[in-house]
Amino acid sequence: MIRTLWKYQVESFGPDTSKRWGFTVKTEMPGWMQFTLGVLELLRIGLVIIDDKGLVFLADHGIQFCEQHNTEIQGFPYFYSHFAS
Repeated sequence: MIRTLWKYQVESFGPDTSKRWGFTVKTEMPGWMQFTLGVLELLRIGLVIIDDKGLVFLADHGIQFCEQHNTEIQGFPYFYSHFAS
């Protein structure tokens, strides 16, 4: 979950943290349960926020965390990519 948010945040906006990349996973999509559990854990520790449409974004604290742990996050091989076109 954090790998996906950070990967697409950096790819979409580079160092501009005034913009945020967000996503959600519909219940019928692969990985929905893992997504939901990941969101709950990241919400608990304050790394993400959810908007009124259900999209998940990195919180300010999440951006700081990812910047500080970039090497470890980039080293994690798995990220979500089953986005509808």
